[in-house]
Amino acid sequence: MEVLAVLAIVSIVTSIVLPGVSNFYSGLQVKAEAEIFVQNVRLARYKAIEEQAVYRLIFPSATDRTYYRVQTHLAFDPDLALTYSGVSLGTPESDYADTNWVDVDEEEYAFETEIVSDLPPALYFWPNGQIYTDPNINNIAATPIPEYYIGFNYGSAGIKVIITSMGVFSSESYAADEVIITDDTEVIW
Repeated sequence: MEVLAVLAIVSIVTSIVLPGVSNFYSGLQVKAEAEIFVQNVRLARYKAIEEQAVYRLIFPSATDRTYYRVQTHLAFDPDLALTYSGVSLGTPESDYADTNWVDVDEEEYAFETEIVSDLPPALYFWPNGQIYTDPNINNIAATPIPEYYIGFNYGSAGIKVIITSMGVFSSESYAADEVIITDDTEVIW
């Protein structure tokens, strides 16, 4: 009888504690993924302004959001004071592995959470501090990006990050009991 009582108590405690541990881990996972992404957006923007160079954050394709790179174009050389005049920076659909672009920290960032986003395949950080979908800084008709989002979902937690032409606008957390980001609909916080 005592053994059954102990088993009953253990099962009740386990049923209460395990979901909390799972929610805690989910929250840590999405927060870590979102923070790394936000830091990379801020780093690329800061470096573009500081070095007066063009940087980009690029996904492998318009549909593949499993990993990305942060890169700068080889035409920039601070020692030689090279400019981008007459240099082809590619097209907005430039290849993910274009040899004219060099990884900033030689790392490919892979997401371990579910990603939902309306981001274009590449964001270009211009020396003026704004973000464009066009790499050509000589294109005076280019307009900065509108507001985009990227959502990080894992387990019962998620974070939605808003990106504007000036960088990261905000990031908001939510619990799965409320809403899971599945498209570009507004999330109720």
